[in-house]
Amino acid sequence: IALAKSLNLEVLAEGVETPAQLNFLRREGCQLVQGYLFSPAITAAALNHFMAQRQLLPVVKLAT
Repeated sequence: IALAKSLNLEVLAEGVETPAQLNFLRREGCQLVQGYLFSPAITAAALNHFMAQRQLLPVVKLAT
């Protein structure tokens, strides 16, 4: 994360599965994440349906 920031690059963390992992990544300055915490893997057709329904992703409470 630090290397990418020093190069003015964005970092996308993949495979985020727990709130603890998300908290760590946010504390370290990683702003883009994806993983099972937000949604299991889905097909392209399911993604189209998901987006069409405008379903919201779950809100994850962060430790303070």
